[in-house]
Amino acid sequence: MLVDVDVQCHFSALIEILVLYIYSTPVGVTWPAQAKPPKIRMRSPHSIASSRKWLKSCRPSADKPREWVWAKEKPVKRIAIAALVLGLTSITTAPGTGTKSCKHEICSGSVIVITPASGSTVSGTITVAGKANDSYGIVIVEVKVDTSAYQVASGTSPWTFSLDTMQYANGSHTITAQAIDKAGNLRTASVAVSFSNSTSGSSNPGSTTSSGTTWYVSRNGNNADGLSWATAWNELANINWSVIRPGDTVLIDGGSTPCAPAYEFTTPRPGVSCGMEYDTTMTVGASGTPSAPINIQLSTASGHNGTAVFFGGRATPLPYCDQANYTAKQVRTYGINVGSNHGLVFDGSHISGIMIYGAMIGIEAPGTSAGDLTFEHMEIFDNGSINTMSSEGLSGTGVVADNQGVSLGGGPYDSFIGDLIHDNGVDQISDNNETNRPNGSLNGLVLNTDWIYDYRDNPAYPGNGMAGPEASCLHSDGLQLGSGGADEGPMTVENTIFGPLLNQGLYPDDSDYNSAFNDVSVTNSLFLVISHNIINDDPVYGWYLDRDTLFAPQGGFEIPCTPTSCDDTMTNVIKYGGYVYTPNWAGTASGNVSYLNDQLPGTSTSVDPGFTTLPSGTAPYTYAEYAAANFTPTCSICSNAGSSLHTLNDILTRIEALSP
Repeated sequence: MLVDVDVQCHFSALIEILVLYIYSTPVGVTWPAQAKPPKIRMRSPHSIASSRKWLKSCRPSADKPREWVWAKEKPVKRIAIAALVLGLTSITTAPGTGTKSCKHEICSGSVIVITPASGSTVSGTITVAGKANDSYGIVIVEVKVDTSAYQVASGTSPWTFSLDTMQYANGSHTITAQAIDKAGNLRTASVAVSFSNSTSGSSNPGSTTSSGTTWYVSRNGNNADGLSWATAWNELANINWSVIRPGDTVLIDGGSTPCAPAYEFTTPRPGVSCGMEYDTTMTVGASGTPSAPINIQLSTASGHNGTAVFFGGRATPLPYCDQANYTAKQVRTYGINVGSNHGLVFDGSHISGIMIYGAMIGIEAPGTSAGDLTFEHMEIFDNGSINTMSSEGLSGTGVVADNQGVSLGGGPYDSFIGDLIHDNGVDQISDNNETNRPNGSLNGLVLNTDWIYDYRDNPAYPGNGMAGPEASCLHSDGLQLGSGGADEGPMTVENTIFGPLLNQGLYPDDSDYNSAFNDVSVTNSLFLVISHNIINDDPVYGWYLDRDTLFAPQGGFEIPCTPTSCDDTMTNVIKYGGYVYTPNWAGTASGNVSYLNDQLPGTSTSVDPGFTTLPSGTAPYTYAEYAAANFTPTCSICSNAGSSLHTLNDILTRIEALSP
């Protein structure tokens, strides 16, 4: 059994939620006398303090004084949830059921809003500012209006947040700031203000609910008002974001001919003989809300539902590692620049309905408030910068590609659904390592039914992508997060293929930057990468793997566990070849198959899964060798093991099935 408990510590009414285990007559919930105690997941409202622990005794541990544990050797018959209020050292439950005493650690700190002043009237875009402090150290400050979702502020003490009051109705509102410390404690402060904005020049000014207005973007429009195909804004840079409100839809004309998905770098390039090409950056200038996002999508109308091509200006594909005599020039920095905006849905409407390529970075979401973003049915490829080998500290006289397909600055609750992300400069999705984003700022990240890979083999290093091997070049990873903090999560990865030709597949924890993602779920996914299918540099906990296939005869698999609190789950996983590094592993394991080299932790059967068609040749394999392979297991105990994604074409079929 899994019990979710909110952990909060407010400056006004300091409260900790504890789980009490009472050894008495069962009330509501019963376990057999020798059953294992339930797992406890202690979670703040934004999962900043998420953890999953075995409770061992009602006392603080020596190294983590706010961690409450329980002695599991005694049988559990009843659970009750109670609050320990400031000043109390014990709680008495219902009469006759007993008392449980715990030492209470007092936390101190505060958050204040300095501007705007309470009772003031404001308009337009304002700066909300204040300070926060805490004995544990503040890691993040968030701001919200009324009951809307929190958005991340810049800094901690002092902190600032840019607020567009025109996104809300005129009248009274409450601005709330929330500070979260390293232990997950929350403090809040609020001011009551009035918003007063002119209602002229807008289809529905000051509304946080859906206005229902549809806007149009087409190269064939006359750039008048964007209210029809005839009067459509005729370039991405010409979109008038000042009139777009939460709940609006921006339709992008894709022409009449769709471009084939999974571009293989043949000529002509997308936008020339298929789709409709746009030659400026989409610099987003408005935000939606979680309940009323701004939808930016390819039109589904006949004649407009081909492919919207956001072209970055470089028609020549990126160079291979150390390529000589490369002359293509960089033109535009971004395909899409989200800025600090949030509450946005980018939807290609069908597989690869929006293509972004030829820029230095495909999608840039640099602000820590750039959350609640959804990217669907998009193909993001061949984006990157061009640098000399020497400038990157590498041996060689040629040039090398750098930068990401998607760069996330740290907004929570971002989702990638039905996307193809491939052959970008280095990492396909990254936080760019140097952003120093706050702990927990990418919580809630979702990858669902995506293909993250490289297509272009490197002629100098067969079996590697165009970025080359790690030892000699910058190399290419699938998802790598190198910033953030030591307790992030959750993350969900499902129905996704990582590889081929990537160096690392799923790499959410780079020890160079003190990041660690916990509570990560990886299900029904296929990993075909060169070095590490899944890798964490630092100990983590709460990882859940089910029905995954890990094929890495030349690589490995690393999930080191947090000592005493690992609590991982690994079921129905097939691992073919490679090493396994899972120190301190503890949790649930069943139905797993390990073949060649190291065994998976816990219970695992050593047997050849009998894949229908293995890649030919010698590892590392080329893209063509992977494309001809079929990873359907045929062994007698494999009927419920491994991913249902058996071939590269399977993911394309899955993505196509997502289309309306």
